[in-house]
Amino acid sequence: MKRTFQIDNHPEKVNLILSSLRTDNHLSKTFEGTAKNGSLVGFYTNLALINGLVIGYVKVKGQYDSKKGDLKLEIVPSNLFWFVISFAVIVISVLAYKGLKGENMFFIGSFLFAFMALVWTLAFFLEGRSFIRHMHRIVESWL
Repeated sequence: MKRTFQIDNHPEKVNLILSSLRTDNHLSKTFEGTAKNGSLVGFYTNLALINGLVIGYVKVKGQYDSKKGDLKLEIVPSNLFWFVISFAVIVISVLAYKGLKGENMFFIGSFLFAFMALVWTLAFFLEGRSFIRHMHRIVESWL
């Protein structure tokens, strides 16, 4: 479930990315994090731009060396994602068990929670893809 973005031997691009996390019009609204002592940790959500609601975050971790020009970012699921998916699995199990005893409404409820878990997973992949796409946009604008 990890997605990565990497730059090797380009100090100008690394400095551009690090400064763009605060100055870029899009990233300044959607990325919350810190870059200190060669380590970058933060959270990104593109869905926060929709009516100011935060539906989910992706966690961004990385290391950088601005002198050598190396940057490696990893997008991983946040604890919120794992909590929600764990909750959905538990609810799906309980509702499916009740549904197998003959109560159809519980069985339908388990399908609804399974659908919601799929939507949350899809949102995670879209968030990670969006972040990497914006990193590429910043790097390409440098050219």
